[in-house]
Amino acid sequence: MNNDYEVVYNLYSFWIIILPLFYSTYIIFENKKYLLLSGFIITFLLHYFIKKITTVIPETPDYLIRPFCAKDCNLLNNDGPCDDEPGFPSGHVATTSFFFNYLLLRFINNFDINNLKYIILYNIPVLLTGISRYYKKCHNNLQIVSGYILGIIIAILINRFEK
Repeated sequence: MNNDYEVVYNLYSFWIIILPLFYSTYIIFENKKYLLLSGFIITFLLHYFIKKITTVIPETPDYLIRPFCAKDCNLLNNDGPCDDEPGFPSGHVATTSFFFNYLLLRFINNFDINNLKYIILYNIPVLLTGISRYYKKCHNNLQIVSGYILGIIIAILINRFEK
């Protein structure tokens, strides 16, 4: 790898590793820890279950498998080559999407045009996570979008349960 690519690669890896620190810090100060932790657990289990289902599909379609040359795609970016493993949906994007959309839904009561700036602001970390997973070659666009949708659905369900 050349130096420019290596710097970008390490920045993306750093972003993925730093996100759990944000989550952990927020959980420490959160009043309703059980809802947030339940959401994380549900998000992880659903994404894991969907990935396991896609491994048993005979002749798994290419869009469910990680891109060619994918490597170091687990939480700590240290699991080696994984381009033959399923990547649908992106767990990093699903978790990030759940967390920030959960916070957004607690902050705003209903959607209106005045809240559009908050929706954009709260989804910037999700966008950065998706971009990092794409440029790291761990996921394709479909896997990233499906991770986002999974996270936002769980955030909506947890938010409705909270109310």
